[in-house]
Amino acid sequence: MRITPLDRWTAKRISSGCRATRLSLKDLQSYQLERLKHTISYSSSSSAFYKKAFSCFNIESFNLLRDISRLPFTTSQDLEEHNSQFLCVSQSLVERVFTPLTSTLSPNARRIYFSGNDMERIIDFFHHGMTTFTAANQNVMIIMPGERPDSIGDLLTRSLERIPAIGWVYDLVRDPVHAMSEISRNEPDVIVGIPANILSLVRHGVGSGIHSNSVKSVLLTSDYITPTVLTSIERQWECRVFGHYGSTEMGFLGGLECEARSGYHLTESDLYFEIADPATGEILEPGCMGEVVFTTLNREAMPLIRYKTSDLSRIVPGICQCGSELRRLEKIRARVSDIIKLGKNHWLGIYELDDSILGLDEVIDYRAILSNGDNSDQLDFMVELKEGADKSVLQEVRLRLLDNSSVSNAVVDGVLSLGSVYAGAVDKPVSSAIKRAIQDVRRDSGTSK
Repeated sequence: MRITPLDRWTAKRISSGCRATRLSLKDLQSYQLERLKHTISYSSSSSAFYKKAFSCFNIESFNLLRDISRLPFTTSQDLEEHNSQFLCVSQSLVERVFTPLTSTLSPNARRIYFSGNDMERIIDFFHHGMTTFTAANQNVMIIMPGERPDSIGDLLTRSLERIPAIGWVYDLVRDPVHAMSEISRNEPDVIVGIPANILSLVRHGVGSGIHSNSVKSVLLTSDYITPTVLTSIERQWECRVFGHYGSTEMGFLGGLECEARSGYHLTESDLYFEIADPATGEILEPGCMGEVVFTTLNREAMPLIRYKTSDLSRIVPGICQCGSELRRLEKIRARVSDIIKLGKNHWLGIYELDDSILGLDEVIDYRAILSNGDNSDQLDFMVELKEGADKSVLQEVRLRLLDNSSVSNAVVDGVLSLGSVYAGAVDKPVSSAIKRAIQDVRRDSGTSK
């Protein structure tokens, strides 16, 4: 088994470009401590937000990595309410501004600023990360937005040129038949896309048009990767499926699976990760489930310190089978902000529904809608079925939902009723930044999050 390319890349990054061949954990931790001190000092002097937030913090007392836990968290609300105060450079040095569509579209929308150097780090990570499953001169189909300069599709295409490999942007899937015809015509070796898009191709009847040897690897990014989705793609296309973890706030640098596919190897030369208890903020040991928190180590335009992602996961204990000492993050289980409260003692998230519904081969996608019922909350489902699928599948969906412990326990306690389960076409995502979630349309949902 080949060691993750991120190991040697990280070793080179932390040794100032020297010809390092293997990563030393001791060297990495020393590098992270030095970069954390620099980031805190730089942000305290250049960012109006952090200058105020860290006014009582003495950088001279920062001697261990765990000392960062003495600093306050940064939240998405902070970014929305004080956005421009995070900037550490003049606007003239900002090369790209990303606005995640998951944030409000008000004047206080969450905008993430990147300098030219910040953008180069993204391309460099994409370049080395993609070599995990992409060889020279291979053909890579990117099912992501790419019409704008510096969009994800554009950045991936430019990074692949450095391998060198051939990258071409298809955009998000809106017509599966057309997308499949492009796959058959161009015969890509690698496909990059969001899980819902790739699953829609697999589940449509036209999925059989792919020869088993044409697609060798698939990279899933931008959303949850459930075991059902992963297994369906591997079984139908007879390929390997890898996962990427990242967000706009991270600069898309989070982590990437290696050939062992046992967790995301984290980009620890650019980000320092912690796992925190969502309720208390206590930092948890490897193996414990909590909220992913990160600090940028080299961000020029907009450093973020102890940023709470809302993602729930854990650090996988031990060294990876590939041999790298880079820490691994388990696949994201859920988002704290997307877990909905039902009554006083029940909670529900989209991740708990996926395996129940997407486990049926006839289902392409679904939408869960939570509304006010007569005496309890009501959960309705619009289910998109494969062409020609028997409508009896809808009854199987209902039975599976009632067999789901999170749903059934809430139903038994009278805080939730299962409403209609009907067939319909689910709207396709207009952005790779939009995460799937239960649609909460209750009039009073103040206790839902």
